[in-house]
Amino acid sequence: MKVYTDLYNGDCKDELKKLLKSIKERMNQLKSYPDIGKKTTYKNHRSISLGHYSIIYKREIGKIIITAFWDNRQDSPNLLDYLKNN
Repeated sequence: MKVYTDLYNGDCKDELKKLLKSIKERMNQLKSYPDIGKKTTYKNHRSISLGHYSIIYKREIGKIIITAFWDNRQDSPNLLDYLKNN
């Protein structure tokens, strides 16, 4: 995962770095324990919490595919629409 944090200034940059660190930690957990996330109502997807965000993923042979990085403050019907179309 490569992100260009130098595009952000001030407080946003610090918050972004914190968020990226949390994402990396969660991704390492997923590598070790791919079934750690809760099953979702959408076919073969799981969700792992990250504060105000959720990482929505599915497992395939030998890999984990992130299908959405979701802000939980949004409407969940929008998430279902997104998952159906992607």
